[in-house]
Amino acid sequence: MDTKQTLSEFQTFLAAKGRTASTQDGYQRNLKPYLEWCEGKDIDPQYAKRKDLRAYSEHLTALYGDKPYTLCVRVRSVKAYYRYLKQSGVIVSSPADHLTEPNTRHLLPRN
Repeated sequence: MDTKQTLSEFQTFLAAKGRTASTQDGYQRNLKPYLEWCEGKDIDPQYAKRKDLRAYSEHLTALYGDKPYTLCVRVRSVKAYYRYLKQSGVIVSSPADHLTEPNTRHLLPRN
């Protein structure tokens, strides 16, 4: 199954789960840089390894280290995509299972 097809099916999956069009677009928008990064590294996202995702996470940290919320949203989108691929049987195990997200709790306003 090619990446374009899995992205389309991922969007259908999100819609079936009741996610708004805005949320679906957000996932697609946040996955695009990951897929472009994979293409630049000659990695098929369906065959990415845990080390590849660690390298992508390091890449994100270098770009957005001072913007933990942006980094978190990008990581969550990648994790959700791999969770979908695993649930749908496209992959057997997710390389994103152990991908960590930055702590964004300190970004919330205090009452």
